[in-house]
Amino acid sequence: MLGKLQPGERNETPTAGRQVDPTTLRFRKMKDGTLAAHIHTTEFALRSAIGGVRGQNGFTLFRSRRFPGYYGGNGLEIDGTVSRSLDEWDVLYREFFPLPTFRHVSLTFPSDVDPGVLIEDAEDAGFVVSRECYMSIASASRARPLPIGLRVRSIASEDDWARHRDFYHRELLHYDPRSGKAESDLLFNKTRYVSSALGVSWTFLACDDDDVMLSGLGWFFHNRIARLQDVVTDHDHRRKGYATALVSQAMRDALSPGVDALGLCTDVDGGARLLYEALGFEPIANLTSLLRVESDDAGG
Repeated sequence: MLGKLQPGERNETPTAGRQVDPTTLRFRKMKDGTLAAHIHTTEFALRSAIGGVRGQNGFTLFRSRRFPGYYGGNGLEIDGTVSRSLDEWDVLYREFFPLPTFRHVSLTFPSDVDPGVLIEDAEDAGFVVSRECYMSIASASRARPLPIGLRVRSIASEDDWARHRDFYHRELLHYDPRSGKAESDLLFNKTRYVSSALGVSWTFLACDDDDVMLSGLGWFFHNRIARLQDVVTDHDHRRKGYATALVSQAMRDALSPGVDALGLCTDVDGGARLLYEALGFEPIANLTSLLRVESDDAGG
């Protein structure tokens, strides 16, 4: 049983690798509830690597004062045992995530919890509603051949990390031109911190004659499950098979003896899911996420 974290408590000791009892993770409408629960623990591992994870009455709290702008590591996962209105969740949220330190509200609901009327209320209140899917695969066929002129590299030096930072910064700006260097540096620092805590292996595709990143990803092990994350391809090099080839290589490396499955989380509706399905991944559980980012003047 996870210990309680009271509003305002400052115990933020990272708990990387903490095992969460799968019996507390209730999933329905899936092919393999046990596997889904175990893959879900990798989500806990990611979040707990950068902050605190505590069970509360009706929800699980994820909080990281070190990275307050990291949406995925700060929020509430609702378990459905307590019924509250959106306004009530909002008030409760601010007890744990006070402005101006935390400038967003993040609520997630696993497969067996129906947000119901909260979805409509959230959209009216300016939340972005997204639906994500846990997927997994238990074995890998032969890795896809690499595109001609490209090779797989591992991040192994400070120069490699600098390329990683520049690569993800370019892609962040492409999708959200409002993003600045401060947000990019925050995500980069979070990535390095999590990588150290969980032993994440980072690989990328580069041309034979230089080390410019064209596509990259990371993966790690937790409780006999491998987890794939942060698959990104340069926006000028999409639809060339780069991500497919790189994920295929990672599947071969991650699905080693003693590993039960390789899991990941992606949008329910999107091109990435089609890519993973083509490689043999199967959907096993869904999540619904509500996110609202406060304006710059929120909270004074």
